[in-house]
Amino acid sequence: MMPLKRESIKLAHKNQRKSAWSPAGVVYTCSWILICLSMCYVTVKMIYSQNKEDNPNVTLDSLAGDLIEPVTTCIIGAIIHVMALAHASKLPRLLSKLSELDGEMLGTSLAVHDRDYRFTLAINVAYSMVYLVLKGIRLVSQNQYELSAVWLIPLDLIHMSVFFGEGQFASICYFIKQRFTFMNGKLREMEHSLQGMMPLKGVLENREKVKWSCGEVFYSGLWILSCFFLVYPISVTIFYKSRLSQPKEQLDKTLTNMLEPALSCLVGAIVHIANMLKIKSLPRLLRKIFNVDSKLLFTERKTHSSGFRFGITTFSLYLFLFLAIKRIRVVSLKLHQYHEDLIFLGLDFILLSVFIGETQFLTLGYFLKQRFTLVNVKLKALDWETLGNQNSVMFSGRRHCRWLEEDPISVYTLEMLRQAHMRLSDCTTMLSEIYGVQLLVWVAVSFLQIPTSLYKLFNPTEINTWTIIAMVSWCCYFVVRFFVAIKLCSSTSDEAHRSWELVENLKQRSLPAPIMEEVGAEYMMVDHNENNNCVFQLNLFARHVSSQKIEFSACGFFNLDMSLMTSVLAAGVTYLVIMVQLQSQ
Repeated sequence: MMPLKRESIKLAHKNQRKSAWSPAGVVYTCSWILICLSMCYVTVKMIYSQNKEDNPNVTLDSLAGDLIEPVTTCIIGAIIHVMALAHASKLPRLLSKLSELDGEMLGTSLAVHDRDYRFTLAINVAYSMVYLVLKGIRLVSQNQYELSAVWLIPLDLIHMSVFFGEGQFASICYFIKQRFTFMNGKLREMEHSLQGMMPLKGVLENREKVKWSCGEVFYSGLWILSCFFLVYPISVTIFYKSRLSQPKEQLDKTLTNMLEPALSCLVGAIVHIANMLKIKSLPRLLRKIFNVDSKLLFTERKTHSSGFRFGITTFSLYLFLFLAIKRIRVVSLKLHQYHEDLIFLGLDFILLSVFIGETQFLTLGYFLKQRFTLVNVKLKALDWETLGNQNSVMFSGRRHCRWLEEDPISVYTLEMLRQAHMRLSDCTTMLSEIYGVQLLVWVAVSFLQIPTSLYKLFNPTEINTWTIIAMVSWCCYFVVRFFVAIKLCSSTSDEAHRSWELVENLKQRSLPAPIMEEVGAEYMMVDHNENNNCVFQLNLFARHVSSQKIEFSACGFFNLDMSLMTSVLAAGVTYLVIMVQLQSQ
């Protein structure tokens, strides 16, 4: 690329200033600001005059609550429009940069651009439709028919202009995200071609061919509708039987009993929607894990059998504890009159599907933890095998380096372990993406169930021995489920990051001379030995582990580690104390 001259840069800035504040743009902006201010005045005048007819003593101070929304809307619309016009000349340059990037460097197809414009149109239409529907519902609910006159239409147009700017911002962010995704796909394709594997283009084409069949769509829609419609018969059953046995003053307890099945149905629907969107990635994840086992780590059959035994044991234990504790809770709280109905079997099936998803996540997480542990075991074995039984400690580093230079098997082993660690890191990221929504729902349910179960122990009218047993066991059940998931995610991340320590130990032993005290001297010596294949592989391994964030995330809201356990418990205790104080008051 030829360097730009100073005159061309000055000319570009001069053109930019001219296009930003042309006379037509100034007139248009001033007229828009005057419209916003006049709309503000007309709105205040209309609301004041309409309330003056009903109450002659009304003042503007008493109408502050009714006036604040239209006034702020007009002011915000004027400010946003002025700022948009001030930076209007930068938007075409940004779009031209994106088009140049598409045409000259990335070579994106027309399907990408069609998807971009469909996203822009969809987000603007969605914003406008949702705003109009909610505005109509709000006017009807507040009996403000007289305010929905023709003069309020410009106020809605101001809102539309704000939505249009927000839609532009979201669309351009989506454009840039797509280009980064496309570039990462190209880099992965280069990585696969360098490693002698199947090119990524074929993988992406096969991935696009995977579509939802009519049977899967029908089954998923039927399941989601069943989850939502199951709330109605359960609520009717609880409410009807409670009205027969309770006075109207105690119906708040009935509403509390209706809350749990309603939330369970909602959680089941959300989990199934997340599974429907991400479950197609699960076979690819399993193939990646098995490819690592067969081509890189050469694991034995007992490793696979132990993983499947872990999954079956976890699911059986969760199901047994759930059924036992649920029955104790139903009997202790005298809810058997509701749960004798057959409609509650559907609720148990929904919870069973949630258990299956949780067991899948725990089993796959245990698979990854096993593989990371195996990588670390082989790194440690490589360290001790290369050192041997050396009597001299001073020259062990030199013997170690000489052994690594002479034996190509260790270099090949390091390369295989590095590639295995890279693929396992990708599997961890994919597993976190597949089950991100489920993890978020599980943490939220555990956070709500633990303090709610303990809160019932502070009600003196319902306390008895069976209630204490039921609530404590129910609380312990959710604590155990939450702790198992957090501990597994934390141990997997720690095991993956422990490889960095082992690789650093191998790097220090691979130096041809003892490490000097200066920090810079160490890196000079490593760079001096770049021709050594072993040191080169160790440097690649260390850079990969230090740059990768191998952790489980719940849709990016928070990471699943042991610090989350303490945060949730502290927030739950605070929530419990607040509820107890409100009950005492």
